[in-house]
Amino acid sequence: MKSFLIRMCCSYLLYGAIAGPVTDPFSPQISTKTSERVQEIQNLAGQDLEGAIALTLETESNEDAAVLAFVLGNLYFQNEQYEEAEEAYAQAVEFFPAFRSAKINLGRIYLIQEKPELTVSLYQELVRDGVADGETWTLLGHALMQESEPVAAESAYRQAWLLDLSKQEAKRGLLNSLLQQERYEEVRFLSKELLADAPLQKEYWSAKSHAELALGDHNAAMNSLEQARRLGQADPQMLTVLGELYLEQRIPEQAVVSFQQAVKDGAGGIDRQMKIVEVLLNADLTEEATAIFAQVQLSYEAMGVQEQVPYEGEVIKLNSRIQLQKGSLEAASDLLISYLGKEPMDGEALMMMAEALRGQGEWLQAESYLERATRIKGMEADALVQLAMLQVDNKQWPQAIQSLERAQVFEEQEQVTRYLQQLRRMTQ
Repeated sequence: MKSFLIRMCCSYLLYGAIAGPVTDPFSPQISTKTSERVQEIQNLAGQDLEGAIALTLETESNEDAAVLAFVLGNLYFQNEQYEEAEEAYAQAVEFFPAFRSAKINLGRIYLIQEKPELTVSLYQELVRDGVADGETWTLLGHALMQESEPVAAESAYRQAWLLDLSKQEAKRGLLNSLLQQERYEEVRFLSKELLADAPLQKEYWSAKSHAELALGDHNAAMNSLEQARRLGQADPQMLTVLGELYLEQRIPEQAVVSFQQAVKDGAGGIDRQMKIVEVLLNADLTEEATAIFAQVQLSYEAMGVQEQVPYEGEVIKLNSRIQLQKGSLEAASDLLISYLGKEPMDGEALMMMAEALRGQGEWLQAESYLERATRIKGMEADALVQLAMLQVDNKQWPQAIQSLERAQVFEEQEQVTRYLQQLRRMTQ
């Protein structure tokens, strides 16, 4: 957004109204002397922006004060001195209240400073005066989106589009407003139309696939994301979704390709990398999960000590889960014992520790860990079901039935009900 606003401001570089008719009621007239000075400032700005600002500040002209303030505002804008630019544009409007170009750029500054309500108010004046062009309507749409008014923003974007059918920014804004309104059929149609003209626009592919997913058309979403991937327009989030869709369609080879690309060179950040490892583990793709976990470890090690703190436990538990699925029970136990020494009431870790001990035939220790897990809020039902399975392994039928009955009190589950009925029949 910010780069777009700066780019649009440059279309008004220095004094955009100079070339316009001197009778324009929305632009102040300018004397020949000041016009020459403005040209001098413009020439200097291309080489020395700071020098151009200094030269403008040195220029004095009471009759052309609005023009000089506007020129100064543009120079500050280009130099990313937004507070100074705001003050200069406000002065230009104060000197000449009908100054259209100054109002437009002041609205841009308000948008960058996240003051959309001021932009809306300013641009509504231009709309009422009948001097709002396509760019103004587009910026008004952006301001309304910042104000969480997607319906009104839609109207502004459509008006901008009508004024100039080639306006890509207005089309992009319209697409975003439709997405926010969850009008997915229209999003799919519009994004398809936009992609026909601009197939290398990542956000169009993202919008199209998002709409297709929301409409339940997973095959279409998968095809859209795959096309984006082949065009080099899929970001890590899109690639992650693509991988999940391939797994859903039972095409694990392509899923792995997408996941690997999503985490290549640390892309997507550690949160996304860990999510991908979990997805692969859930799909029993342990070897592939192990390979991507290596990237998780690299990302973790590259962090500062304080940054690592919120991830330490999650990384250890993820590694432990990998070891469990690989059958490396002792390695998993070693990781979890160390971690539980710091976090003795982590229910997920307790249950994994019990699983590792159960696999090694350490029944009593496994039962002890599961009993601890049953006392942790939110973990009761799962821990009790695991405890029941351990008790069944030991042929402790009555205890297993009691554990399942307790689990159903915390969270009634259909599969547990069936298992409980089966156990009751066995003990009758």
